[in-house]
Amino acid sequence: MLSVADVHVAYGRTPALTGPSLTVAAGEIVSIIGRNGVGKTTLLKTIIGLLRVTSGSIHLDGRDVTRAPAHERARRGLGYVPQGRMIFAGLTVEENLLIGADLSPAAGRALVEEVLTELPRLRERYRQRGDTLSGGEQQMLALGRALAGGPKVLLLDEPSEGIQPNIVQEIQAKIASISRARGLAVVLVEQNIEFAAALARRIYVMEKGRIAREIAPERVMDEDIVRDYLAV
Repeated sequence: MLSVADVHVAYGRTPALTGPSLTVAAGEIVSIIGRNGVGKTTLLKTIIGLLRVTSGSIHLDGRDVTRAPAHERARRGLGYVPQGRMIFAGLTVEENLLIGADLSPAAGRALVEEVLTELPRLRERYRQRGDTLSGGEQQMLALGRALAGGPKVLLLDEPSEGIQPNIVQEIQAKIASISRARGLAVVLVEQNIEFAAALARRIYVMEKGRIAREIAPERVMDEDIVRDYLAV
C-alpha cells in the first residue's frame, strides 16, 4: 500500500534523510523507532509531502506520488496525525471532523458517522470546542479528523505523547481495531517502545537519517538493540 525507496532529503546543505526505505501493506501496522533527532518525524513529513525529496521515490497504492503536493497525496488516501495533535482548537469536534471529511465530499457525512462509532468519546464531545477537551480526547480528535478523510495509509507521529496511561491503552486498542476493520495501513513513529511493540507487526529502527535495521516486535528490548539504537 505504501512503498518508500531510498529517499534523500536535506535541510539546506545539511542531509536529513540518507536513503531510508520501507514498505507497509494494507491492514498492516509498522513502527519506526530510534533516538531523538535521527529523522523519524522528517521521514513522515517527507511521505506526506511537506518536505521535498531530492532523490528516491514514494508510491501510494501503486501510484508514484514522489513529486505530488501534500494535498494531492491526502486526496489519494494518505492521512497524517502530526506530533502535538494540531487540532483546530477554536472549532468544535464536529467542525474538526468535517474538515477532515472534506477530502471525500461524496462520503463525508458517512465517514464522520463511522468515526463517531469507532471513537465514541468524540460523539460525547461532539458540540464541544477542541480546546475544552483533555489531552487524550484531543489526540482522539486528531486521529478522528484523519480517519474522516477515508485514508488508505495513516501516518501517526507520537500518538501517546503527553497522555495519561489509561488513555494511551485506549488509543492503542482503537488504532489496532480500526486498522483491522478498515484494512488500513499504519506507519507509527513512537518513543513509547512498549506502545510501538504492542501494535506493530514489524519495527524499523532508524539511525542518522536511514533505516538501520528491521526487527520483530519481540526483539525491541534486546540488549544489543537498546545499546546500539535506543540508549542515550
